[in-house]
Amino acid sequence: MSRVRRLRLARTIPFLFTAMLWCPLAQGKIIYVDDDAAGANDGTSWANAYVYLQDALADANDASRPVEIRVAQGVYKPDRGANQALGNREATFQLINGVTLRGGFAGSAEADPNARDHALYRTILSGDLKGDDVAVADPCDLGVEPTRAENSYHIVTGSGTDATAILDGFILTAGHADGSPPQVRGAAVHNASGHPTVENCLFTANWAVRRGGAVYNLNSNPLFAHCMFTDNAAGIAGGAIFNGTSNATVTDCVFTRNTAADQGGAMFNNNASPIIASCRFDDNHADWGGAMENFSGGAAVITQCTFRNNAAADQGGGMLNQQASPILTSCIFAENRAGNAGGGMENFFESRPLVANCTFRGNVAGNLGGGMYNNDAAPTVVNCLFSGNRAAVWGGGMENFYGARPLVTNCTFTGNVAGGAGGAVYSHLNCAATLTSCILWSNAAPIGPEILDDPNSLAAVAYSLVQGAWPGQGNIDADPCFAAPGRWDPNGTPDDPNDDTWLDGDYHLLPNSPCIDAGAPNFVPDPNHSQTDVYGGPRLTGARIDIGADEYSKYSGGTGEPNDPYRIATAADLIALGEMPDDYDKHFKLMVDIDLSGFDGKEGRPTFHMIGDCWTSFAPNVGSYPAGTPFTGVFDGNSHTISHLTVNVDDNYVGLFQWLGYGGQVKDLRVLDVNVTCWSAGGALVGSNEGLVIRCCGTGTVRGKRSIGGLVGENHGDLIQCYSQSTISGESSIGGLAGRNNGGTIADCYNTGGVSGSSLVGGLVGWNGKTYSRRQTTVITHCYSASNVTCTDQAGGLAGSDYLGEVAASFWDTQTSGQTTGAGGTGKTTAQMQTAKTFLDAGWDFVGETANGTEDIWWISEGKDYPRLWWEAANE
Repeated sequence: MSRVRRLRLARTIPFLFTAMLWCPLAQGKIIYVDDDAAGANDGTSWANAYVYLQDALADANDASRPVEIRVAQGVYKPDRGANQALGNREATFQLINGVTLRGGFAGSAEADPNARDHALYRTILSGDLKGDDVAVADPCDLGVEPTRAENSYHIVTGSGTDATAILDGFILTAGHADGSPPQVRGAAVHNASGHPTVENCLFTANWAVRRGGAVYNLNSNPLFAHCMFTDNAAGIAGGAIFNGTSNATVTDCVFTRNTAADQGGAMFNNNASPIIASCRFDDNHADWGGAMENFSGGAAVITQCTFRNNAAADQGGGMLNQQASPILTSCIFAENRAGNAGGGMENFFESRPLVANCTFRGNVAGNLGGGMYNNDAAPTVVNCLFSGNRAAVWGGGMENFYGARPLVTNCTFTGNVAGGAGGAVYSHLNCAATLTSCILWSNAAPIGPEILDDPNSLAAVAYSLVQGAWPGQGNIDADPCFAAPGRWDPNGTPDDPNDDTWLDGDYHLLPNSPCIDAGAPNFVPDPNHSQTDVYGGPRLTGARIDIGADEYSKYSGGTGEPNDPYRIATAADLIALGEMPDDYDKHFKLMVDIDLSGFDGKEGRPTFHMIGDCWTSFAPNVGSYPAGTPFTGVFDGNSHTISHLTVNVDDNYVGLFQWLGYGGQVKDLRVLDVNVTCWSAGGALVGSNEGLVIRCCGTGTVRGKRSIGGLVGENHGDLIQCYSQSTISGESSIGGLAGRNNGGTIADCYNTGGVSGSSLVGGLVGWNGKTYSRRQTTVITHCYSASNVTCTDQAGGLAGSDYLGEVAASFWDTQTSGQTTGAGGTGKTTAQMQTAKTFLDAGWDFVGETANGTEDIWWISEGKDYPRLWWEAANE
């Protein structure tokens, strides 16, 4: 048998989201550049590569197009090459239509010079002409660091180009635009009427004395994809990018630690309508618009972007819109800060943005509008969530000032705090806010914890849920029944704007919510912005729209049939399943990893409702057995995880599933970091199993009195290709995988977690035998345990006790367990347990051999580890 070897990609790409894929040109000239080449230096091969990029560009400019210039790792400066003057700050790499510049090649010094990896083979376009730059800790200091005073004004110029001028796979650094106009804008890339394509590039430590610390676009429509902008700065606006009357496309990019002294820490859009999609803006800074400012016309389209931990000294911590009308959909504004107003966003001076399906969470304003501040503006805010935002004075969630006219529909405000007035929404000075089908619940302020209007303002509120009641048609006052309400850390001080103590929750509506079908009647979704709720589900699922940002639906889609299972995509879906016994015979599929940290029953938080309705009954000649409604459907974990399940009950049959009934299945599910405490029949996954559990695992801690197992408490069904790495403790019938195996089959399973108890304690099962069961046999086969076993009475390395059961081809580690005997199985040393022959001789089916079968169940790294299940490798 050949040993299984798994290959992993270990290299980290520090500045790109996606791996770089490229194809050589099907036709056209290829020019090579390598600053280490020692040949003829005519660009015809790696051996004869140009050493200066400027020479390659001159060659390409005279050649028939298309041309590809391949540039090896190294540092390239624009003042080098023929017809260039050393130290010329005006020298620049001019992009050319039909010419593709690709960096990241290994070059002539490597065995494969055409190998390309722009993280490993760093190709740097540097403006540090003298090579004497001193690093600065704060990008604000780039402009005053004297060693940068002789750097390039513009490292690259894209003016006059179209999309066929391509720059791909470079690091652009140390540009210093501090000359005379236009040499005060765009230190890394300057585009005037230019539309180049820029991909997979890192822009870092560039400075412009006025606009566009890294990139300046004027009357230009360039594409920037899969790029990172970090530690760039501008003296006025656009620390990373300035768009002036330009409709740039920026997709899948990261902006972090960029700074503008005045406006738009990362990006400033002036009368521009860029398309910005799937980007991250983290830790950027400016006086106005910490991450971005949209100014003076234009309609930027911003989709699926995250604005986190950005800061404005004055207004608009995440974003400032001034006389602009951007369209934002499915964006997140989290933990942004503004010294004065608009912690998450400010809309100012006749701005009319559309903000749809966005989340404002944990933003802070020193005075007004923790989540959003509207001043003489008329935003449309639809399907948005405002949670845990804070304002020191007015409007924890939203502040409306000086004639603001926001239209707010199907939004949820919860956990927002204002130090003065209007915990959720405050309007004053002739404002006319309209709130329809909104939830305002559990917000806080000394005056008007939910809503406050001054005498000259009137909030029109209808078909909304407002805690403490509010006048208006269709309004209600009742607990909205969130899946897991957010909360303030009890050790924090929520009235302190500098205290980040908001622990966010899950605001899906539970089935008993009064918000369901209680929103505005005759609602028709707008095809432009209200087809889905804030979580991406359908916006209208019942006869009438729901109140709030979430539209309740039965799970996250599907019909429950085998070919269309119900889709479980949120913690709320899992909760709903636990509370709907009528669906226990249906099919379900887990779509994402789910964290149940918020459902531990502590500090007023909800307790997770286990799946399966089970209690202990008693019958003559049978004894105690479960009764109720078992889960008999199919739960497909889809190789996802459910983590941090916490259940602490003085009861029987406890786990993610209380009772998996005859015919029920749970497959391909990992239950991680559980904390389960019960009386009896407890496990990480199933309390009592009569069905099939296959390719599942559990980790964490399980405690109880009797019949306590790492994965299953009592097994009467099938456990196939499963394992446990939990810590298990109790009194009687305590097992690493199952507490009791009673009429069940356990095949191709193992346990490595510690097991302790008073009696009947085993590394795999505590008790293996047959009493009451639908089955005629009890079997353990092709299993092992490598756990420590601690017990004072009837301990076993594999099984603590066996009564009329069968144990075949199974083993335990005598050294790790501390047990030399057991009720079934064979004890082996650690070395023997980490040797393939031990298991092959017993008929185990390993990858790479066919004598014992072709299912490829097990694999082993001999001498280093115990056998592992092959499906584990497929999921790592």
